[in-house]
Amino acid sequence: MQPILFLVEDLHWVDPSTLELLGLLAEQGATAPLLLLFTTRPEFSAPWPSRAHHAQIALNPLSRREARAMVTRVAGGTPLPAETVETLVRRTDGVPLFIEELTRLVLQRGAGVGGRDGAAVREIPATLEDSLRARLDQLGPARDVAQVAAVIGREFSYALLQAVLPLRDHELQAALEALAGEELIYARGLAPEASYLFKHALLQDTAYASLLKSRRRELHRRVAEVLLARFPESADGQPELVAHHHTEAGDFEPAVAAWQQAAEQAFAHSALQEAAAHYASALAALARLPESAERNQRELLLQIAFAGVLVMTKGYSAPETAQVTARARELGARHGDPAQLLMILMGHWVGTLTRGHLSAAQALADQILESAELDARPPSLVFGHLAQGITRSHRGDRLNARVHLEKAVRLYDPEEAFAGSVDPGVLAWTYAAVAAWQLGFADASHARLREGLALARRLGTPQDVAAALCYGLFCHVCARDPQSVLEQVDELVQLATDHQLPNFLAHGLEMRGWALAEQGQYDEGIAQLRRGIEMLREMQHGLTLGYALGLLAEAQTRSGAISEARAALEEGFAVASEEGFEKPALLHLRGELLAREAIPEAEATFREAIALARRQGARMYELRATTSLARWLTGQVPRERVGPREGGRVAEARTLLAPLYASFTEGFDTRDLIEAKALLEELG
Repeated sequence: MQPILFLVEDLHWVDPSTLELLGLLAEQGATAPLLLLFTTRPEFSAPWPSRAHHAQIALNPLSRREARAMVTRVAGGTPLPAETVETLVRRTDGVPLFIEELTRLVLQRGAGVGGRDGAAVREIPATLEDSLRARLDQLGPARDVAQVAAVIGREFSYALLQAVLPLRDHELQAALEALAGEELIYARGLAPEASYLFKHALLQDTAYASLLKSRRRELHRRVAEVLLARFPESADGQPELVAHHHTEAGDFEPAVAAWQQAAEQAFAHSALQEAAAHYASALAALARLPESAERNQRELLLQIAFAGVLVMTKGYSAPETAQVTARARELGARHGDPAQLLMILMGHWVGTLTRGHLSAAQALADQILESAELDARPPSLVFGHLAQGITRSHRGDRLNARVHLEKAVRLYDPEEAFAGSVDPGVLAWTYAAVAAWQLGFADASHARLREGLALARRLGTPQDVAAALCYGLFCHVCARDPQSVLEQVDELVQLATDHQLPNFLAHGLEMRGWALAEQGQYDEGIAQLRRGIEMLREMQHGLTLGYALGLLAEAQTRSGAISEARAALEEGFAVASEEGFEKPALLHLRGELLAREAIPEAEATFREAIALARRQGARMYELRATTSLARWLTGQVPRERVGPREGGRVAEARTLLAPLYASFTEGFDTRDLIEAKALLEELG
């Protein structure tokens, strides 16, 4: 591969999708023959983490000597008196653009050139904005062209400018040549196919600010009309341009429609940050319209769509998501139809569940199923059973959870399904897989996972594929299968990184960290686990935080960091709900830590884990804890701290483990069943 130099100027103006691409390139710099050079304003903060191969160079103002040299270079062969040069150096504060623009203004005016004209020198503007404004004022007819071009944007085409500004070809070309000659704009190509770029954003801003507000609105309206009438392909391909001009013209009715079109188009291309920004702009424009039932109905639809995007970009529990969902619910209570009310309840339920408020989430899930049954349409019923199944799964009611999830699977039709941030069929299949595994049906779980992932890949959206991968990986983690995790987790992490899906990225990091630690890469594994957990905290994602802390404690136990493992485990208990899905696993791990040091309380802890797993129907966790208890009862821990065990406890261990193992009808190649069988054979 040939070495590459990649330059990006004015990074602070870059759109979110391009910023994602640059972030990926920045991550590759350590291993690729690639030099990235970005320039940006000091207040800009890069969204990617700082790495050892990154360097930040602050550009300080030019020294007085460098400033004098630049003045001389810009002046070319025109001699400037020392007094003029010193005035330019003093007033420009070492800012290169200011030096260049002010020097050109002096040359344009002839002030202080060829002699010591003190009055002319004193007329030199004191600020960069003043100098740019003064240069524009010197341009005559070209000034009007610069103003109209500034309304169009930083970059503009000859064809669009000509359509907006009623000038003959030779007049317009002369004005553009004058602007290019003064180095206010750069030209690419020849008219009428030419395009132009303002040399600096400040030049565009200055030309724009010199217009009266009424004239600005008039020009923005004209640009929007011309784009729609004369350039339909541009208008359809970049509806945000039309929306911007409608908004600045004060035409808020068409602005709302154009911003909504831009948001839907961005969402279809998985440009989620842009979609969120466009929905926000649509709502801001809508707020400028008079109150009416129709306006409120439009706002309801926009808020529902906006909430779906925020779920993916900010997370289910983010304050922004909660605020939009609350507003949608308020509007829905007054203006929504049954399907809209269902979507609003779903949004509120998702946020409540993700924050870990399981009782409140169950109440909302009950409302959702009730509303779905009143609506009676299959897509509504899918959502009703899905909300019940997911909530009950997290509450530890695994048997009823599977019943509802399987109903959702049977009712789902991809042609009729209501859209959500993640397709309901993908969620139904993958959560049904999780429920099946925990109930002890590993083969059925694998079948549902395959179906869910196949559906997600057919649908093709990043969030659907990420969801299917995430819940599939969760099953592999539950099954203590690090190799299967490592075979798939990189795809999830890359997908979540590329498309800015923070929820799935956090889970991907924590599961990859666990798998690495399982294979002996403790430092890297624990570091990734910590990073994923920190992301969950930032998103206020209380639902799975306890489980993630359990994974961290497990990794730390394997590495020998027992005190850190205890601390992580106790924090996991603190944030877990009373009978949440993670509680049996946490109790089992606590028992393992106690047994490791031969502390007698291990037995009671294992029995507590078994009892809770049995109440929840979590037969896989029940089998795992029972196997650990059987090891404890048969003395497979250091004896010196607890004394010898009676031989009868071997029989007790067999009595506990044998019938439970015999109750399984599938999944005999899983780690838990293999270990249970091996122990039973050892016990005889």
